[in-house]
Amino acid sequence: MKYIIPIFVGAIIGYITNWFAIKMLFRPHYEKRIFGIRIPFTPGLIPKEMDRIARSVGNTVGEYLLSPEIIIDSISNNDNNEKLQEWVKGNIERLKGNEKSIRELTGLSKEEFKKYQILIENNIVNYINSKMEIPEYKQKSIEEIIPESMILKLKAYINNHNEDIVIEIRNNFKTTSIENKIKDMIEEIVSKNISKIITRFVPVEVIVDKIYNLIENYLYNPRISQDITFILNTSIDKILEKEISMEKLNKNIHIIINENLDKFVNTPISNILGNMGEDTINKIADFSKSTFEWFTKNKLPDIVELFNVSKIIEDEINAFDVAFAEEIILEIASKELKAITWLGALLGGIMGILMPFLSAISI
Repeated sequence: MKYIIPIFVGAIIGYITNWFAIKMLFRPHYEKRIFGIRIPFTPGLIPKEMDRIARSVGNTVGEYLLSPEIIIDSISNNDNNEKLQEWVKGNIERLKGNEKSIRELTGLSKEEFKKYQILIENNIVNYINSKMEIPEYKQKSIEEIIPESMILKLKAYINNHNEDIVIEIRNNFKTTSIENKIKDMIEEIVSKNISKIITRFVPVEVIVDKIYNLIENYLYNPRISQDITFILNTSIDKILEKEISMEKLNKNIHIIINENLDKFVNTPISNILGNMGEDTINKIADFSKSTFEWFTKNKLPDIVELFNVSKIIEDEINAFDVAFAEEIILEIASKELKAITWLGALLGGIMGILMPFLSAISI
């Protein structure tokens, strides 16, 4: 018993001492005073040094773990580039079967979407106007501004696809709405230019039908393809000779952009992407990848520099409630802190074993 009791006493004292020391790291959370005098060891060590700890952790993480270089390397690695490509391809394939329009896909109300649509429209108009204000574009014909290669490509397309153009004209000519529109125009011309005496003997409707049939027969004339090509090329040449009128341009530009933009955003996405082939999808994915690589190389460093990671982490830690900070630390290091507590018991037990021998030696 002479040797056993000191072992138990030493172990208990060692355990309690370490347990109490660990508690004093966190407790009390705030400073305590009696009669205005601060009680020693209040607050606990960690609450007392919270600012310094937050600053040290922030600097360490910001300098070694989340430095701008590490963030940029993590974002711009090859795995992310490949994932972006696959993400773009997957979403295009998914959208090809989606019957919703672009406006519906955004989830915005008509009023909200209209605001963004007007903003886009104004930006396009302002961009075009800014280009047209450049002196080299003023008082010039359209032909002088549009690249010659583009004009040649347009004319080549007309020459190579004149049969397709004729077929499209014939198909449109047969639709009821186009037929009625043409007949109304013919009737208006006949009424204004033919004497009423003639129309008493030959009804206007008969004349209109006759002229309409002549036009329809002409569309099936073997020479129609050549004539259409000539008419289109001649029309293009006449348009190209015209000088750019800023007044007319500004008057019509809003209407053109608004009509086309409104039509585009209300078209089902499946109609836009439905006929898109695999080659086109791959090109879009490759373009997305190259754009992402350019962005991470040229723009991302500037953006990352705007964020002071060290300061963000420091502020977040300082914003923690002391009890919450204690809970986090205990959750992370609970096993290690328990080991330290039991290590105190072990050391206390060893001291209990040694004490009787040391006492005997001293005697």
